[in-house]
Amino acid sequence: MLDGSSTAIAKDLDEFSTEYRGLFKLGAINCAEEPGICEKEKVSVFPTIRVYPPVPLPTVDVDLPEGETFTT
Repeated sequence: MLDGSSTAIAKDLDEFSTEYRGLFKLGAINCAEEPGICEKEKVSVFPTIRVYPPVPLPTVDVDLPEGETFTT
């Protein structure tokens, strides 16, 4: 399930993670390699950027405008 949008934002997310090290924890899942995780998390739109704040707050999906990448 490789798509151009997910691949395009990978570098931006890596830079964001480096810039805000210690404030945010980021991870990435390849749904083609780990379909069980994507099913469990109900990931069906690519890319999906989900924020997992400290418990007990709920998760939040970040909406990216069509054709835009994630920038800091």
